[in-house]
Amino acid sequence: MSIVLSHIRSKGIIGQRGIIACVSVILTSGALLLSGAVLQAASLNVPGTVIKLKVPWKQARVTNIVPAFDSGSDIRGREFAAIFPSKSIDAVDGTVAISIGSSPIVIESENTASSPDSFSDLADDSPLGIHGIEDDLPENLAHLKDSGIPWVHLAGPSGLVWDLVEPTPGVYNWEKQDRLFAEFRQMGVKICVVVLAANRWDQGVVGRQRPKFRSPLHMAAYKKFLRAAVRRYSSVVDCWQIENEIDNSMSWEDTPAAYMRLLSASYSVIKENAPNALVAFAGMSNPRSCKTMLLPMLKTYRKGNPKGTCFDIIDLHWSRQFRGTYDALLIGGRRYRLADTLREIRKNLNTLAFRKTSIWIAEMSDYSGAPAADPIDGDYVYKSESEQAVSLTRMSLVSLASGAGRVFWTGIVEWSGWGGRAGGYFDHVGLVYNRRAEQKGAKKIAYYSGKFISHKLNGCQFEAAIAVNSGSNVRVYKFLRKGETVYFAWRDPI
Repeated sequence: MSIVLSHIRSKGIIGQRGIIACVSVILTSGALLLSGAVLQAASLNVPGTVIKLKVPWKQARVTNIVPAFDSGSDIRGREFAAIFPSKSIDAVDGTVAISIGSSPIVIESENTASSPDSFSDLADDSPLGIHGIEDDLPENLAHLKDSGIPWVHLAGPSGLVWDLVEPTPGVYNWEKQDRLFAEFRQMGVKICVVVLAANRWDQGVVGRQRPKFRSPLHMAAYKKFLRAAVRRYSSVVDCWQIENEIDNSMSWEDTPAAYMRLLSASYSVIKENAPNALVAFAGMSNPRSCKTMLLPMLKTYRKGNPKGTCFDIIDLHWSRQFRGTYDALLIGGRRYRLADTLREIRKNLNTLAFRKTSIWIAEMSDYSGAPAADPIDGDYVYKSESEQAVSLTRMSLVSLASGAGRVFWTGIVEWSGWGGRAGGYFDHVGLVYNRRAEQKGAKKIAYYSGKFISHKLNGCQFEAAIAVNSGSNVRVYKFLRKGETVYFAWRDPI
């Protein structure tokens, strides 16, 4: 996300497994044939558009992913299976007729559909994660454990800030990370931690002024710190991300070349001490930066390093803080489509011989309620909890179908006064209201939808994803889950 102090705006593992076929259905009387699925639209003038889907089963089970309640408070105390009622539909000549509305649904075989009653365990092979756990709020850990979401992305003070861990040369304070990382490991949650090289004594900063986000002046001292951290947490941390949102001048106050030197040095230290750990490139705060900054950096690096690499993961951030729709953001007067951006990143990685590099979205968000007006973007229109849940589901599925290997939603428990702006955008994107809010810690509808799709995506295979956009407003995505076909579908606004 863009760092927001008084609203600071950004300027500016594919190695996954299996097959996705994505079909957007042409809403006419004709039919589209792709990957063995025949779909035919019936009407545009009713709440649900009927499609006919050819399936390899005798009976399909259809379940709404977004619970049909006004708020998450209405769901409290209900059995999970009652929150997500489903129905069985017989296949006639191998085809089922299904009404598709704006709320996403999942379509499975009646014989292999998993029951929501079994969603109490961690979905350890799900591609979903949570960004920005606030470890000073104990309920975060309880909600994360209950959600079944198996990854966390730790940034800021919850990550590793060099001078907070090593306040004076050679003196380390690991207490906070020891406690926090142990909690996650005990839960079975995997960790991606952001490393920030900002350091007062490295830069000679005195007083209360924070050091700049820049490459260390004393690289040997930084490498010594990073080596100590990696050795200490080699069995705990699964991914190390070096810096964050370097396309934002308030997150990175140095040059792209300086960042690449820092990343290369960090990569060597991490791989020497934890060979199986992943190393992530700093996130791009918006899709425009993938063209204006990321691609030139990759080209320059490849020119000087024809065969080597210094990262395993590229990270794109996707935030509805920007205007647009869930799958297309408006930035600088230009529209950037989510699926197209991910496919273009993948194409560029392959062209530059980074074929094994994965693409993650380590920060994804949309809000509910009505955030305070933004100094740059103006007012935010009110969105219901259901609208946020629909957005979470759609964005996650489009991302995974278009080349992303992992998606992290921003926040379990909502933040309060994030960046010094009470009630701003990032105070409204979490899945659970904080205890200062009127709802006093209630789970939102998006929390339940996130838990639902985390389990439905558990064990899904995403390699060789094919996304076909016919220009219509019905989408059907086909995933392979443990050898069985599962479909996700919804209808976009016309």
